[in-house]
Amino acid sequence: MTAGNQSFLESKRFLFYSIILIGSLWGFVESAAGIGLRGCGARFYSGSILTGTSLLFFSCAWVLTGRWLLVMALPVIAGVFRLYVGLLLGEALISGAVANPIYAFFVEAFAFCQVIYLIRQTHVRSLAGGALAGMAVAVLSANLFLPVKLVTGIPACVVPGTGFPLSIWGLPVAAAVAAVSMPLGVRTGEGIRRWIQAPGHQREDVLARLSIGVSASCLLMLTLLYVH
Repeated sequence: MTAGNQSFLESKRFLFYSIILIGSLWGFVESAAGIGLRGCGARFYSGSILTGTSLLFFSCAWVLTGRWLLVMALPVIAGVFRLYVGLLLGEALISGAVANPIYAFFVEAFAFCQVIYLIRQTHVRSLAGGALAGMAVAVLSANLFLPVKLVTGIPACVVPGTGFPLSIWGLPVAAAVAAVSMPLGVRTGEGIRRWIQAPGHQREDVLARLSIGVSASCLLMLTLLYVH
């Protein structure tokens, strides 16, 4: 590892590029995946699947930056993506399709930070420990989503014909996905750090171009997807 690469890993520029890149990818997944999940018959589980998937991005950002508080910047970026799609579709910003998912983004990030704060890093970075931590985040997220009406004024979705919240109904699915996505995100973050630390090359320009290019590409793909 060169001194330049190590310095870049500790710089604000690296933190900025990393969060923009990861947040844009997560925002795209959250904004676009719902269509595919509804189309394949997973309509009632789409929110739970995406809750579990979010841990891939949270854990990657945490490992890359080494600062769990920076994870709270990710829902800001993902929220901008969801607002953009809402504008493309002519949806009311204070609606179950826009405000409630954005609330869920912050709830999931907060739940992740709480679990990371309480569990030792060595445990989270192990395969079994990461899986258990992911399931804990899923359980906490599902329960923290229940009072969404107090924040957005819009109640949480329920199972049709019942008053049972979908977030709790789909919790086993969310936990199962989270048990896989959290260890995967940790391994992805570790792999990217090794790539940056590899001697002989400066990665700053590559990461800068990549973060800007990915962000712009995600917005373009969402535009093409939702504008007919």
